[in-house]
Amino acid sequence: MDVLWAGTPMVTLPLETLASRVGASLLHTIGCPELVAETYNDYENIAARLG
Repeated sequence: MDVLWAGTPMVTLPLETLASRVGASLLHTIGCPELVAETYNDYENIAARLG
């Protein structure tokens, strides 16, 4: 993921798409599980906090 290599925070909500699940897996692997949302509201809160 280019966004991670660039050092830009990435928020994801792993649902049904492969891309969202891969993003969550990458964030867990690099030690950033706090950027993986569990709900839409959680996603908004994480993004606003980074904002």
